[in-house]
Amino acid sequence: MPAQSKLTFEHLLYAAILVLALFLRFNQLGAVPLSEAEARPAWAAYQLSQGASADLGDQPGYVMLTASLFAMLPATDFLARFWPAVFGSLLVLLPFFLRDWLGPKAGLVLALGLALDPGMVALSRMAGGHMLAISAALLAWLALRRGNPVWAGILAALALAASSTVYIGLFSAGLAWLLARRGAEAGKLDAFQPLAIDWRRMAIAAGATLALGLTWLMQIPEGLISPFATLADLVSARPDFGGAPLIYLPLALLAYGLPAMVFGRFGAARGLQQHDGLRSFFAWWAIIALALLVIYPGRQVLDLLWMLLPLWVLAAAEFARFLQSPAEEEIAAVGQAALILLLSVFLILYLGRLTNLEVGSAQFYDALIAVGIIPLLALVASFLIVSGWSRTAAKHGLAWSVGLLMLGVLISAGWRFAWPESRVSSDLWMPGPAAGQADLLATTVADLSEMYDGEQTSIAIDRQSDSAALAWTLREYRVYDSTSLVDPRIVISPPDIGQPTGTVAYRGQSFDWHIHRNWGGNVPGNLLAWLLYRDSAEFRQPLILWARADLFPSAQEPIIETEETP
Repeated sequence: MPAQSKLTFEHLLYAAILVLALFLRFNQLGAVPLSEAEARPAWAAYQLSQGASADLGDQPGYVMLTASLFAMLPATDFLARFWPAVFGSLLVLLPFFLRDWLGPKAGLVLALGLALDPGMVALSRMAGGHMLAISAALLAWLALRRGNPVWAGILAALALAASSTVYIGLFSAGLAWLLARRGAEAGKLDAFQPLAIDWRRMAIAAGATLALGLTWLMQIPEGLISPFATLADLVSARPDFGGAPLIYLPLALLAYGLPAMVFGRFGAARGLQQHDGLRSFFAWWAIIALALLVIYPGRQVLDLLWMLLPLWVLAAAEFARFLQSPAEEEIAAVGQAALILLLSVFLILYLGRLTNLEVGSAQFYDALIAVGIIPLLALVASFLIVSGWSRTAAKHGLAWSVGLLMLGVLISAGWRFAWPESRVSSDLWMPGPAAGQADLLATTVADLSEMYDGEQTSIAIDRQSDSAALAWTLREYRVYDSTSLVDPRIVISPPDIGQPTGTVAYRGQSFDWHIHRNWGGNVPGNLLAWLLYRDSAEFRQPLILWARADLFPSAQEPIIETEETP
């Protein structure tokens, strides 16, 4: 009989990390309304599930998968984000199957980093094909490595059809592979030994996925060319929301990717200097991915995950070196770590105080001096440890303190995406504006419909806005027939259109529909406040809900209300 694998403490740690990842990705997943960028593919999936023709857009893989859910279950914001959350959670398990490369300690560190990384959490909670593309591509490579060409073909087809971001990852990883292989020719490059791949079975599986899954059992023939549709989207530089300003890349790395940057940088330098083929590959992958985004006009902040992923691998391998006691002077290392953590607490407190003080005031300069002195004290403490005890103890103490501090940063930055109270408009991961008062508008329309017809979704609505988020929010309502001689009972339009014209008067209420960052292509006005609290200026783009005044006996003239209830 084959030996049965035993449950170990390492397995329990991976299970705990997976539970944490599932919580961060699924907690109140449907509480925040879909943004405009999320609603476009979700609305297409809903139309497809209802038997209507739909534009598959630039994320056909996501549209097909989500339409299958909508065909079986009521369409909700939760289900619209279901598949990205599932694939984002599966990505956390990837290090478990790479322990022979990474080692047990580095594998656990990498799994925890992927579970907590703010970009991973944000993208896993975003309706769309981006996380599907990233996760499916990596899982397809894992299936190849483990000798399963069928699953590799299925996942590869899904990755290519999910989002154009997959091509950025493929190109950067492929070029990095060539550079690392060339630089490691003198030594053994175990990571890139040829795989015995059954290309025929893989191609059949990929073709079957395209022919059946991505065409919805041959009902949507254009699904066959979905990988080329995502490639065309890449070439056209994503015109819907435009490319993110270049300044957003360093802002996002500083605000969200600092832990991976801190340790990943040392891992990359070590790999390139020592001609370590595996580490060189990940170092080049991160460098090339960043270079591509710098020159690509259609860049989005979410594409930075292709840089952060290899950096996390390098960071995990680097930090794993310090997950043991130093050979000498362990007490000195612990003392240094405790001291630096204490100084870090004071540093954060003083930085928070700076955001609330008037620039130029005496209190501001006092806090600024303290912010400058605290890092100097940490350097002096490290120098004393090196001089009086040992360099090894100093390195371990510094690594422990910085690692714990970065863990706190990860928890703080990643945790906020799991709560609907967070201000998503100030975050950089989502293209386009954040959602506004969609829930309030839906509740108001339902109340008016019930007042008119006795049912919450029976009324016909004249939608004079092409917002996909509006179509998604009012997906259960009939669309007003413009050929009807009866004035529509409800009209929803942008403010510049004005009051509806007709034989009856209307009463209007304004709703904040889109919430935009009000700092354009620049940095936030108060950069420190944004880094610490994601607090920045924003402006709100409204929609007006007009209801026929004959429902309200007291309303004789058209009125626009700004209260939260009509």
